[in-house]
Amino acid sequence: MNTRAKPILIDKLHKEDLVKLKDMILLFQEVFEMKEKEMSSDERLQSLLNNSHFVAFVAFSGEELVGGATAYVLPKYYSESSELFLYDLAVKKSFQRQGIGKELMENMRTYGKQIGAPELFVAAHAEDQHALKFYTDVGGRAEEVFHFTF
Repeated sequence: MNTRAKPILIDKLHKEDLVKLKDMILLFQEVFEMKEKEMSSDERLQSLLNNSHFVAFVAFSGEELVGGATAYVLPKYYSESSELFLYDLAVKKSFQRQGIGKELMENMRTYGKQIGAPELFVAAHAEDQHALKFYTDVGGRAEEVFHFTF
């Protein structure tokens, strides 16, 4: 049973949402417990917001940013469709387990279908049991793949 004090508003970021993007990045750094916190320049972040292949959704409880998700649209070269690569998704710890992450995923999936990117995929580390459970619970199917970093 969900007992939220305030309704959650999910919104897609647009070109004029630089402050919201920066706030979302700070939330990611907090939730992911990043030791080295970096922030790209305003010019770099604005170029992302201007890029139609970058997608970001934010979740608000009243005026408080409580979650966010980012993805990249990857056009396929062997068909007319695209795919969405979910890059980051996080919900503020005090708001976790209230369905906000699921709502962010649903918004991302709906958006993908609207733009001709019906498939969404995400990479998760095998040791991140919380992420693996979350992505399974929201309907994801795990595939065993190897991700190489160079």
